[in-house]
Amino acid sequence: MFMFPLPFLTACLLAVLFGYSLILRLPALVHLALAGYVLQAILIGVKWGLYDLRPLPVIVLASLLPLLTWAALTELSGKLGARARQIVLAGALGLVALVAGLALAGQGDALDLLSTAQYVIFGTLLVAQAFRTAPKWVAIDAAAMPVSAELAFLLGGMLLLGSATIDIAFFTQMALAKGHIGSVVVGYTNFLAALITSAVVFWGLHGRNEPEPVFAPLAAEAEAPGEDDPDLRQAAEILDRLDRLMRQTHLYRDENLTLHRLASHSDTRARQISTAVRTLRQMGVPQYVNSFRVSDACRMLAETDMPVTEIVFAVGFTTKSSFNREFSRCHGLSPSAWRAQYRKGPMAEPDRGPMACA
Repeated sequence: MFMFPLPFLTACLLAVLFGYSLILRLPALVHLALAGYVLQAILIGVKWGLYDLRPLPVIVLASLLPLLTWAALTELSGKLGARARQIVLAGALGLVALVAGLALAGQGDALDLLSTAQYVIFGTLLVAQAFRTAPKWVAIDAAAMPVSAELAFLLGGMLLLGSATIDIAFFTQMALAKGHIGSVVVGYTNFLAALITSAVVFWGLHGRNEPEPVFAPLAAEAEAPGEDDPDLRQAAEILDRLDRLMRQTHLYRDENLTLHRLASHSDTRARQISTAVRTLRQMGVPQYVNSFRVSDACRMLAETDMPVTEIVFAVGFTTKSSFNREFSRCHGLSPSAWRAQYRKGPMAEPDRGPMACA
């Protein structure tokens, strides 16, 4: 009788989360981590349910997931700089080499110890960050995320620690039962972890769709706040203050600018800023900040001969790919093509402010 391996259901649930991350246009590290979990579930399903493939791919992938999980969440909280990303990449490559070497040398016990230690270390680190640093979403509009950063860090840490516990129990039962229930342990524990994660995410999405005690007028109404609407007047004042702050201080050039830093500089609550930007400009705070960066980049492209690679970092972007993506979204051209077209003949004023990318 044909049996559908349970890890394949896990892969389906994780694939839905991966698709949602693409819709939100989360950083590449997040996509990589989720793709890793999807692939791991598929490989486990193949190994334990269909075909006894070589364990090396499963072992190598499993060894990378704790590091990728920690890096992805830290990236979303705005605390993973360019240098840290390079360190993560170097660490991942070194880890792959180490794990492959131990596997090829037949050092199974050392591999088990290394894998379990990683899950314990990164799981503990995520839980500690959740309680000690109170992480916040800054690499993406917090309103678009289904759960808070603190809950995501706590859930990620608990899942890693739970996985380490399950590994220990699995190795014990393999020794005692000689692997007779190994596939059951692997299948059900992975499916349960994915089910819990999916439930939390979709519960968060449901909660996020509930009416908020804030205003949400149409764009036409937002452009001209009525005198009888104090919420709109307050939002317009906040946004006007933010616009002046951005233009006068070039605060957007700070590559580590976060919503909370913006709130501190403008002496305004972070939630008020997020609400005002989303209501009056129909965009998230990261997109709002990037609109100033793109506008400044247009000015530099038009008025200077600076290479595009230098402009990327001068206006506050951390990678050329993110700069090109935002620039193309705003203007429908690459930066180089925009510069060439601008110099061929009259174009719109290059510095159009935040509405250029609305």
